[in-house]
Amino acid sequence: MPSFARFAVQRNCAILKNPKRVGIMVRLILGILLGFWGLPLLVFSAQNLINCLNENESKAALMFFFATGLPSLIMLLGSFLLIRNYTKNPTKPAPLAKSCSPHTGLSSTNGRYCTKCGSELAAEAVFCPNCGQKISVG
Repeated sequence: MPSFARFAVQRNCAILKNPKRVGIMVRLILGILLGFWGLPLLVFSAQNLINCLNENESKAALMFFFATGLPSLIMLLGSFLLIRNYTKNPTKPAPLAKSCSPHTGLSSTNGRYCTKCGSELAAEAVFCPNCGQKISVG
């Protein structure tokens, strides 16, 4: 198996075995989806609110505000908080799980270390198993 494919399998297994990391990624995805759904809803409700106020329909304007405007503001606030939580609390990559590794006979490190994160590298490593940095030969 090529080194990059082996690295991808190892990283996917390690990420899925770390429930904290999965939870953080789920929150980020939910934040993005809430933002993509809340922003058009806010624009729609603002347009209808302005049109109702121009036509002196204050009851209809209040209906649009409470039915669509307020929920869209709540969605955008939730989106902001979820995305901010992800950006303020980045997690370190999950350690590689030994049981997921399809290649168990890794050679010794030969004193090689990643220039980006400082992790020990196997002799035949092309990518860092911790951060994914391509290893330069030489």
